[in-house]
Amino acid sequence: MVYVAAPDGYLHALDAATMQQRWRSAIAIPSTKVNDYLRWSSPTVAHGRIYVGISSNCDTPLVRGGVAEYDQATGHKLNTFYTVPKGHVGGSVWSSVAVDGSGNVFATTGNGPDNATNLYHTVSILKLSPALKLLASFQVPRAAIVGDGDFGGSPTVFTATIKGKSVLMVGACNKNGIYYGLRRSNLTKIWQRRIGVKSSEKVLGQCQAAAAFDGHFLYMAGPGTTIGAKRFRGSVLRLNPATGAIGWQTGLPNGVLTSPSINRSGVIGVGTYDNTTRPNETYLVNAFTGAILRTLNPGFDFPQSAFADGWLYTAGSTGLYAWGP
Repeated sequence: MVYVAAPDGYLHALDAATMQQRWRSAIAIPSTKVNDYLRWSSPTVAHGRIYVGISSNCDTPLVRGGVAEYDQATGHKLNTFYTVPKGHVGGSVWSSVAVDGSGNVFATTGNGPDNATNLYHTVSILKLSPALKLLASFQVPRAAIVGDGDFGGSPTVFTATIKGKSVLMVGACNKNGIYYGLRRSNLTKIWQRRIGVKSSEKVLGQCQAAAAFDGHFLYMAGPGTTIGAKRFRGSVLRLNPATGAIGWQTGLPNGVLTSPSINRSGVIGVGTYDNTTRPNETYLVNAFTGAILRTLNPGFDFPQSAFADGWLYTAGSTGLYAWGP
């Protein structure tokens, strides 16, 4: 089966062979008069359930964000978690949730109204039970919140060896340019690392990608940064999962919005999305050294690249591409 959270506000289940619809279930139906709801996240399928984020169309206007849960076989809606109380707006869940081996759901949330007195569960990383009951939360401190300073990318679940012990962790990068590494059990902060500029610094590339984890390191695509004395509009880097220390960082001429992918040979695929005169490209990067191995030019690259069966698939402004070995 193929599951699609579509712009019409429904979750669709399609037969993978024929693409015939098997069922559909409402997520949040967009208004015909107001530009309100839009699906940004892809469905996450785990343990017989499907989770989908509830979000606005770029905050114009804000909506009441949340996560909806469905039965995988029937499409019946089981539960909904809202990030703000009824009658309030904000806290869109822009990206796909992560689910760990125990079935716990991890979601990142968007901003609320400007100058809101109560932030509720906006600008946060949340841990929810399989039935979407709140178990723990981490919120960006008020002093570190910037304009449009939400979490735009999915959380990454990973493990780290700290003082000789394996620690279950989860992390995400906020648009303030800081990546937060949290203990998965209670979402207490273990480390934080600035990896790029703030979204308020008027760069198109923002810190909203999800990190890739290969079992040893985190690989993150970042916004503008300075390496040495040279300023770059985008970057890709490797982080130590135990400390957040940057192992290597490679500057890119354009900003990055999409998440990096990594294959089993240690090749990272990351694409740029920017409005400069420099062409946007997908870069193949050596995961061990950070060296750029090759550039591919499919145009604006917003979706994540995918490695599968010896091929690399990219989707950009000029079409869908399959790149051979």
